[in-house]
Amino acid sequence: MTRNKNWACCLLREGTSDDALEEPLTKLLIRMTSDEVEFEVPRLGGSTKDKFAWLLREADSDVYDIVFVHHDADRAGIQARISEIKDGSEDWREEQEKEQKGEHGQVVPVVPVVATEAWALAGLLDDPEQRGRLARQGLKQSSLEGVADPKDRLRQALCDPGGSIPKKDFERERRRLLRDLNISGTVSQLAAWKRLEADMREAVLAVRPWYKDRIRADERG
Repeated sequence: MTRNKNWACCLLREGTSDDALEEPLTKLLIRMTSDEVEFEVPRLGGSTKDKFAWLLREADSDVYDIVFVHHDADRAGIQARISEIKDGSEDWREEQEKEQKGEHGQVVPVVPVVATEAWALAGLLDDPEQRGRLARQGLKQSSLEGVADPKDRLRQALCDPGGSIPKKDFERERRRLLRDLNISGTVSQLAAWKRLEADMREAVLAVRPWYKDRIRADERG
């Protein structure tokens, strides 16, 4: 398979409000590889299996180096979601192995615990002023992945002094926090993010094994 130096990626996300994840994923892959990254975010509904069925029908087999699949862990837990993603992408991965010789496209799960809003809260904690305010409310980095309802907690954190925030303002702030996420900040200390980084490194090496030295340098920071 002949590939360009640029990374061709696809993000299969849960909903349109999660499109902002493209930005931190791009930054992370650039930091790992020092290459340019191109993303496509098709607007697809349905299950993971449905989305990969669409890729099989509509996309050339060698169009993507990495397909990122976003799904909140929710109550099922991160391992259950990762297994679900692997099962849902099985036909696509088998087709990749059959059609491509040597290196072929990889699937990387993107599974926040408990929900994507936990990563948005991590973005808030990167702000010293917000960190102090949230700490007084009992929220800190070590407790983020234990928050039962991160979306509600984020809404509370973004409320005005009167205790409310319009839906459109909440959605705008959520997108901004995810888009501007500091990949070396609070989020980098979360177990789910560390798992994402490890899976991304493995995918990079599967697609381009000769990047081994680059990946080692990234791991050393």
